[in-house]
Amino acid sequence: MRRSDLSDDDLDKLLLAAATARWQKVAMVISKAVGTYETLDEERLTRRILALTDLGTLESAGDVNNWRFSEVRIKR
Repeated sequence: MRRSDLSDDDLDKLLLAAATARWQKVAMVISKAVGTYETLDEERLTRRILALTDLGTLESAGDVNNWRFSEVRIKR
């Protein structure tokens, strides 16, 4: 399966596996989760990060639309 064919649930699992209890840049979490060589829609990745924060699974600081200037962590 190509990463571009991932379901939202599978993508969420990858993102959560890359996140930690410490604050990390959104760009770092996404890079660790899907790799820089993969082509996934940036809008979809942002939507999944926002969905995980809405669910209370992740906490965010800053505007997650701006990956390099926002951070996320696993909610404690």
